Amino acid sequence: MKRSKVLCVLFPFVMALCTACSGSGADNLSIESEPVEVEEDDTSAGASEVSTDDSANASSSEDVADVNLLDDDKEFSCVKLKDNESTEVDLGKDGKPDTLFLECTNDSLYFLKVNDKKVDLITENPGFEFGPDTADVFYAHRTNGDFVFVSRTTATNGGAGVTLYEIKDGSMTKVDEIPNAELSFFYDEDDGMYETGMSSSIATVIRTENVLCWMNFVAPFSYGSNGFKMEEKLYGISMGREGEMVLKKPLDFCDESGKVIKTVEAGKVVSPWAGNDPYEDPDNVQTTGNKMQFVDENGEQLGFITYEMKKNNGIYDVYIDGVNSEEIFEINEVGDI
Repeated sequence: MKRSKVLCVLFPFVMALCTACSGSGADNLSIESEPVEVEEDDTSAGASEVSTDDSANASSSEDVADVNLLDDDKEFSCVKLKDNESTEVDLGKDGKPDTLFLECTNDSLYFLKVNDKKVDLITENPGFEFGPDTADVFYAHRTNGDFVFVSRTTATNGGAGVTLYEIKDGSMTKVDEIPNAELSFFYDEDDGMYETGMSSSIATVIRTENVLCWMNFVAPFSYGSNGFKMEEKLYGISMGREGEMVLKKPLDFCDESGKVIKTVEAGKVVSPWAGNDPYEDPDNVQTTGNKMQFVDENGEQLGFITYEMKKNNGIYDVYIDGVNSEEIFEINEVGDI
């Protein structure tokens, strides 16, 4: 059903923005097993009831890939749930077995059954020209909680959103969501395991945006009962489908205060390194005050540019000092280099 292709974009330099969406309007799922009391460092977000259903029949499943990278918590473990198969877990580490069953229908609707109660994950998935969204679902346990991540991807490989749920005190609560994003992970065929930039404190998220060209904006988000949080200022950036950027004319690069520190001549290859995401809020695009950091072809830091987003015929173009970026950068696709 679901595509086997997943993304992995991990950087030696990955930074993040301050905060993502707040988790209001959360959903509750009643769970039979009784969780143990655990130490908390967050307060739970408010929640509303979700209808339950006993219709799904869980079957046993083996060979579920464990994910345990970047771990700073000895109790941390993570599994990727398989479509229409069950996974045995111990919610709350109370010694009682629990079952997670991920149901995926033929029209790509998703439901998670925890023991004998079911919660809706994706109930509307009309799809577009290339097909409906697909979803990858992870269950993560750490010392102070149990969490479920739903990472949605469009048929054209763009992230459609990452939703965080918490299983706690007999309920499953929708805590937060990062729009226009997906989790960073890939399947290692040699090890037969899924590997991800996820740990007991961090989930690595990708947002694919068209800024200058198609780029991957990557950041580690902390997660917990209060939702997602980005601890740094900027996203790490890599080129998307394109391979390199060549300057058509000289361009000034500045330090963070805006002072020019270097002028790079025409013909030089430059690459985006970090920056803010102007589409952080899809309903309120940041049009001014955007910044992007660059490196040269040897990986040496050049500095920042600042740019504006101007809407032309329904599409945002990038302007640097009043000049359209198409007059400044030549974008070469990988196959054309």
